[in-house]
Amino acid sequence: MTKKHGCQPAHGTYFVVRVTDDFAAAAIDSRENIGQVYKDEGCKIVPLDKSTIFLCQGIAHGETSRGEFDARKIAKEKFAEQAKPVNLTTMAASWAAEMQKHIEALCATKPTLIANMKPDAAGAVFLGHDGSGPVDGVVVHIQESSGQVQTMIDPLSKTRPVFTAYPKIIDEVLDGSTARAKDLFACLARPSNKATEWAVIAEACIRAIIEWIRDPEVGGEIVSIVLERGEEWRWVKAPTSQMPTTQT
Repeated sequence: MTKKHGCQPAHGTYFVVRVTDDFAAAAIDSRENIGQVYKDEGCKIVPLDKSTIFLCQGIAHGETSRGEFDARKIAKEKFAEQAKPVNLTTMAASWAAEMQKHIEALCATKPTLIANMKPDAAGAVFLGHDGSGPVDGVVVHIQESSGQVQTMIDPLSKTRPVFTAYPKIIDEVLDGSTARAKDLFACLARPSNKATEWAVIAEACIRAIIEWIRDPEVGGEIVSIVLERGEEWRWVKAPTSQMPTTQT
């Protein structure tokens, strides 16, 4: 059973996502910072149905004056309310509206924590297709500035990967020409399937952040997933049984 952490919100997450018309590939770490205690037990990729995937970042769960909340549980609840096939932007807006209320509540009780979470206090990625059309994705940014919380929802780029931070490290991994980048890929299989290959590349990017930067906010198990046009999602690197996908 996952432990409760009282009023301390859990935050963290580093992800890399690649989206084209034909596939989406994503990898994400499992580290959460709960009151300056790091725990590597949170899977923050949640399939919502056979062709829709949710990823969360920033503050993922905690407790506010509105009660306990979990970004993944909210995603599941809001998804269930949507007309099918789901419009990703509408779905993202519904999720963001609920999450923003909790971030606003945290601004009142933990203003320093929220103010230090830049650029996003919370965020999400929604990936999906309607069964026959192209794969699409949207990204949600919930940000605080001078005590005010605002939400932005944008389509995901289909020209290059989308990631949380450290663009120079990501560029070095993608270029693959430095000695340490070559060493990184030498430890990873490079499959012929393009979607799976990008899932491996996304994992390599996160491993580079963990091993090269040693950012304490990034770590733990890395999981990865792909969704191809007209197909159901599939794990490339599945979460372990010790990694709950929602807080219970």
